Amino acid sequence: MLRNGPKSLAQSWQMGAMYNEWKKRNGYRTPPPPDVSSSMKEYFHKEKQFLSEYDTIDDPYGGY
Repeated sequence: MLRNGPKSLAQSWQMGAMYNEWKKRNGYRTPPPPDVSSSMKEYFHKEKQFLSEYDTIDDPYGGY
């Protein structure tokens, strides 16, 4: 299986488990994902800023 690759779904799961064991044994660590969370307050504040920059008053199509 190591030379020819997995031939079924179960073999691919087994390969994944073997890969994770190898990483653990050799000390490889995946970095934690970045914190990309934000609050609704920040979202609405950014949206208000965006809309104020692109006011539809001067738009000849009326904002469409």
